[in-house]
Amino acid sequence: MNQEIFYFLNNIASQYVWLDNLIIFCAQWLPFLIIGIFVGYCALRAFSFEARNTWRDEPIWKGFLRKFSIIFGSTFLIWGVSQIINHFYYSPRPFILLEDLNVLFTHGNGDSFPSGHATFFFSLAFTSYYYCHKWIFNLLLIGAVIVSFSRIISGVHWPLDILGALVLSLVGVYLIRKIIPNK
Repeated sequence: MNQEIFYFLNNIASQYVWLDNLIIFCAQWLPFLIIGIFVGYCALRAFSFEARNTWRDEPIWKGFLRKFSIIFGSTFLIWGVSQIINHFYYSPRPFILLEDLNVLFTHGNGDSFPSGHATFFFSLAFTSYYYCHKWIFNLLLIGAVIVSFSRIISGVHWPLDILGALVLSLVGVYLIRKIIPNK
């Protein structure tokens, strides 16, 4: 079933040059844009307030900086777990195993499961759900889905790589939320 879903999505590639360019952009460059928008949001949010937190009598930017640290710390921790899994569980990428597919670009040789890109961006989105405005969560989640699907369409990941990253991100954020509650 993994291979059938892969072929269904991968057959979207190599139909139109403009679509291939869009898929490559979403798979390789959209992640940088998402991070830039999120860091910009955090910087504006942290440093645009002069008010003080009334119940802690501290500048609001300190609380937001704490949230920013939790979001990125959690995201990198969960991504690190995905890299450990990659190290111990070898899953070859589709372009290594299959011959009749549309490869828009190659990326690494192995370490396909779970997808590092999907793990990072789903973790970033799910963690931001608890610490940011909901529109940021929605934007990050949509970005994670677009990046993930474009990596399948371009031939560098299996659908199960993305599903594994999604599950790892959900479990990781759940466990981190048990350790670090939202205060």
